[in-house]
Amino acid sequence: MPPDLIRWTRDTFAPAPLFVMYGQTEATARLSYLPPELADAKAGSIGRGIPGVELLVFDDKGRECAIGALGHLAARGENVTPGYFEDSEATREILHDGWLWTGDMAYRDADGFIFIAGRAKDILKIRGRRISSGQIEQCLCHHPDVSEAAVVGIEDEIEGESALAFVVLQEGAVPDATALRRFCHERGTPLLAPKFIRFESALPRTSNGKIAKQQLRTKGLGP
Repeated sequence: MPPDLIRWTRDTFAPAPLFVMYGQTEATARLSYLPPELADAKAGSIGRGIPGVELLVFDDKGRECAIGALGHLAARGENVTPGYFEDSEATREILHDGWLWTGDMAYRDADGFIFIAGRAKDILKIRGRRISSGQIEQCLCHHPDVSEAAVVGIEDEIEGESALAFVVLQEGAVPDATALRRFCHERGTPLLAPKFIRFESALPRTSNGKIAKQQLRTKGLGP
């Protein structure tokens, strides 16, 4: 859940406590949770592993990352699957030395709390720096004219990779890519300003309601 949605949910349903949880089907649904009393102190975190689950962050070579360093989130515990049924190749892709590599990029703080940066395939490397597509999407969605946004990476001969944003505007809003880039630039690092912006009437979705980013990657800058 995006931080803004978490805050809205807590405020809307107060005094009911909100438990932020994180998991995967490959781990029988749950891996971590954030206690409600830490919602402010650890805002943006998915918490720590549930009882019986270890969570660590590894670099590309399988070495444990230092505190605060971005890497691959992995989980270990009795609730983790031994593999995919009759699919040894797919199993080898997710299980390494007993650890389930979740496919998410994350970092941990000094207290062991985990913060998700985004899916590994959604981490863009622009001008040699890593940035999550989710960060750019959240920045775009703070603009009052934007209803929804999805960002994918495309190859760039100069920068290595560039951000391509697909934006759905609020009803009556006028498309203005320059204004949106300026807005993102002013709210943070220049990397938050997508190099390319396409305006769409709607974003494609998968059967479970998630934005179909693979379809957007295929669409790219084409017609």
